[in-house]
Formats: sequence, C-alpha cells, structure tokens
Amino acid sequence: MKVRHLTHCNNLLLADEMMQALQDAGIVCGMHDETINEMAGLYRGDAAGYNLMVDADRYDEALALVSRIRQQYEDYVPSCPVCDSSDVEWRAQPGRVPRSLWWLVGLAIVWTLLNNNILSWVVTGVFLIVCIIAKRTRPDHTYYHCRQCDNDFDND
Repeated sequence: MKVRHLTHCNNLLLADEMMQALQDAGIVCGMHDETINEMAGLYRGDAAGYNLMVDADRYDEALALVSRIRQQYEDYVPSCPVCDSSDVEWRAQPGRVPRSLWWLVGLAIVWTLLNNNILSWVVTGVFLIVCIIAKRTRPDHTYYHCRQCDNDFDND
C-alpha cells in the first residue's frame, strides 16, 4: 500500500474529526503528531500540528471528504480578521449601565440634598432602582479574542 500526505491541521479536534470521517468511509488513514516531534522542539506555530496520511489509491475521495469537513469547520468557527487564525476564544464583558443614567442619579442626589423633601428622596430612589435593574438586565457584550495576535473582534 502506498501512503500519501492528505492534509495538515493545527487543531487536534479537527484532525480527529477528519480521521474519524475517513475511517467511517472505509479509507485507510493515519495521523502523525508533529507537536511532539523533536525537530519542532518547543515551537508551536504553523509548522507544529497534525498530518493526515491516506492510501494513495483513494486520495481523491479522501480529499473531497476532508475538504467538505474543513469548509463546515471554517463556516462554524470564527477566524481573526487580522491574522486569519482560528485560535480564538470567546469572551464576555459584563453589561454596563449607560453613563447618562449615572449622571441622572448624580443630579437626583444633588437635587435631593438641596431640596430635602420627600419627592426628591422618591425620585432618587427610583433612579437608583432603575440603575440596578438596568445593570442586571443589560446583556453582556460578547466578543472574540485571538490568541495569536491579541486582537479583539466581533463576529458580525
């Protein structure tokens, strides 16, 4: 049996998914882990990864299958717009109360201290309650962070 190099992946999950699909299709395949290669050393860049090899007789069929899996993966997983890396993580920044609402609370407190009547205390209490409710109900800002170039981006 003649073996031919099929593809290279930086992501073990993607490489394992490709290998499983090839085995399910009855294509003899193997994976070589380049991350533990002594030649690569401690380098964890594009050179270190996982190489898939297949039987040379079924190379075209395997390439079509792997291309379809890679396209599905790229459609699902976001990539950095700066360096085009898929080594990204999802982050969430807690929702914040708009600054203008805090200015209204500050004005209400000043108005309460100057007037010192029941209406001013009620208005200040209402503003504070609105700020607390806004803080709890405002959605988090979600974004992606690239581990390669430290870029933050939205995937919209």
